Amino acid sequence: MHHQLAGQPASVLGIVAPRASLPSGSSVVTVAERADLRPDAECHVTGVGSAVPGAVLLRAGVPFEVHGDTVEIHAPDPDAPDVLVIDPGAVAVAAPTSDLAPADPAGRPPFRWRPVVLFLAGDADEPTARAAAHTADALILHDVEARLAVHGPAPALRLTQACLAIEASVVALRPDVIVALDHRALEHAERWSPTRSTVTVAWDPDLGASSELVSWTIGSARGRLRARIGPDVEVGQLAALLNRLCSGPHPAPPVDMPVDVPADVAVQLEPRTDAHGSEPTSTVHVLGDGAGSTPVARALIDHFRAAGHEVVQGRARKDSTSDGRELSITDLTSARRTGTGDPDSTIIVVEPDDASAIRAGDIDRSWWRGRLVVVTERRTAHALRVLGAHPIVVPILLPPDEVASLTDAARHRIRPPVPTIGWIADADIGSSMAERARRSTALVELLVEHAPDASIEIVGLAPAEVAALSLPEQVTGRSIPPDPTGLASWTAQVWLPAERSLTDTGDLRTLARAVLAGVPTAVVLTDHELDGRAVGGLVDPQLVLSGSTDPGSWCATVARLVTDDAWRGARSVECRRRAQALFASDSARHTVDRVIGWYDARRPA
Repeated sequence: MHHQLAGQPASVLGIVAPRASLPSGSSVVTVAERADLRPDAECHVTGVGSAVPGAVLLRAGVPFEVHGDTVEIHAPDPDAPDVLVIDPGAVAVAAPTSDLAPADPAGRPPFRWRPVVLFLAGDADEPTARAAAHTADALILHDVEARLAVHGPAPALRLTQACLAIEASVVALRPDVIVALDHRALEHAERWSPTRSTVTVAWDPDLGASSELVSWTIGSARGRLRARIGPDVEVGQLAALLNRLCSGPHPAPPVDMPVDVPADVAVQLEPRTDAHGSEPTSTVHVLGDGAGSTPVARALIDHFRAAGHEVVQGRARKDSTSDGRELSITDLTSARRTGTGDPDSTIIVVEPDDASAIRAGDIDRSWWRGRLVVVTERRTAHALRVLGAHPIVVPILLPPDEVASLTDAARHRIRPPVPTIGWIADADIGSSMAERARRSTALVELLVEHAPDASIEIVGLAPAEVAALSLPEQVTGRSIPPDPTGLASWTAQVWLPAERSLTDTGDLRTLARAVLAGVPTAVVLTDHELDGRAVGGLVDPQLVLSGSTDPGSWCATVARLVTDDAWRGARSVECRRRAQALFASDSARHTVDRVIGWYDARRPA
């Protein structure tokens, strides 16, 4: 919401998170995702002056009053067209209650990349339930969709609503992992597990803060039991263990496993996929003349291929022989030029450069209605919702082969004889790179004063253009960015994003490549409305700098990267840690799973 407010015009006084209920067996994260996927979800505006149900992020100085669960906003200027923008993907959820009911099937997240873990109680043991509730809440913050199923009054929770510990709840949630809180729960987990991939973890108070894996063999008496954990196990360690258990192999053989659902429970089970119980592969059709040639579209297609899906270039859907899911992908340029793709089933990939044209309404509203669109930042997604499209925001995309090359270059980094700072100064809209560099000349010279022994490479300017600026001799130019090996040879990188480029496009590829190469990057945010959240967690917070307040301060920080080996090493390790979390091989599968889940939710029946 903070990021969206920074990108809105001054007439928008705030961003509204609508009020939403928390179903039994759901979490605040799942509620927000499902709200964003509703067919009627749209980013619309409302006038100021009435009570707004939910939560509101307001600009500084806007008067307001809170009345229970509503906020009344008063217009600072009665004559101005003051408005609030409603964000359907940000919801205000009431605190979980102590009431218990069978889990709602809507409690299962719509996307498959976060594991669903159910803490299941067989007996009414209040102290154990409280400890499990604390662990479940903490796991939500580690991208694990934890749920709690108990018999007595639900203990205090913050992020998830507890449900009744009955078979209907297990069937509705179809957990990837069941954490059995007692011996009776272990028996229930073996009988109630609705899929052959569900595994069981035993809650063992004797283990304290440790955990252990359980050896097993298909068909043995141990069945689904795969691990034991103590009630005090560290949450990050537990999240890693749960993700490992979800990665397979399956604890049961590939045979039909009938699920006994009580007659009085109306639960809609997903259809079985194939004889082996695994997801069928998708066939991705790349449509249109030149489709897939733009960076985001090409990276998305490469991610589908890396995740094991078939990609067919230039072949019509009717020729497909795939027995699984079929998708069609084209980029915006090809879709508009050739008219390819069914508006209801073809995914249009929008590049960051197209974002401003979309928000300006350069494309007819009727053309967008009903289209499935992939974008890289939320502001454009909201504009598309207003136009009647169904967008999804995906994380920054780089082709898997480029990720591998950059990661390999990071592993082979060596200290160069002369420390080198890569200088990336984006061009503003309507200005050339040379004009941007001229305005940055004073900053470059100031950086030279702080790091006189370092070489500075300005990316985007030819050597002759840099020479014309009369900069110090250690400043050189590069017309194009370096290859992965050259990038990894830099000691540090300085990136000055163009004004509002982060909110207008969400294009963080300049930063992402450096992170993957292990190069500590200082990001200088010249837009005073932005903060570290604008770079999406890709940079060490100590290296998010403000260029508009004290240039000398951020130049000193960059110089420290050059002169302080220990500090630079710590920042480099942080870069690699973030790269592994955001760009490891799993990220391709997670991105694809998210797109497929969104496509399944949006496409016509």
